Amino acid sequence: MEPEQTTHDEIIVAAMKVFERLGFARTRVEDILAAAKVSRRTYYAYFTSKEDVLAGIYARTTKELLTAMMAAVQANDAGPLQAIYLGTDLYLNFHLESPRMLQVLLEQAMLSDSPLAVLRKGFRAQLYGLLSDAAGKPDPYIPIALVAALEGLSHHLLENDAGPKDIERAKQSMRLIVRQVIGEAKVRKRA
Repeated sequence: MEPEQTTHDEIIVAAMKVFERLGFARTRVEDILAAAKVSRRTYYAYFTSKEDVLAGIYARTTKELLTAMMAAVQANDAGPLQAIYLGTDLYLNFHLESPRMLQVLLEQAMLSDSPLAVLRKGFRAQLYGLLSDAAGKPDPYIPIALVAALEGLSHHLLENDAGPKDIERAKQSMRLIVRQVIGEAKVRKRA
């Protein structure tokens, strides 16, 4: 990794810890500077604000998630339902890995005036495509409904400080929804 990329990534990683600890509203650029151990000048060479850093975290996180989901879908020989299960499981596992960071990201991404709103729209579009491909191109509203269900479930888990058992129940619920929705769509498609 080049030194410039290393510094950028170090700021991102340090900022994640600060946002997890303080939340978005209470985090100041000074907190990020101290955690990353960089000067104000270095920080502003990469980012314009704390919102810009959060957008960088969102872009990095969603890219990693999509990459892992695509790999799971492509590596899966068991069929479309199994591929979608793997993808939704990966998404829900993030609730165990970093729930506070996920909560900050989701809260900010839902605000229409946030820089994350545009990134969320792009992420959702990629999820729609991934689910659509895995499900054999069903009615376009089916992947939209599945993503909405997954996002709603995610908010519920975060609001209720979900633990491993809750995440497992959420995975099973999403599997049931996927099985019902994709199975029903295939029946309609054949008719």
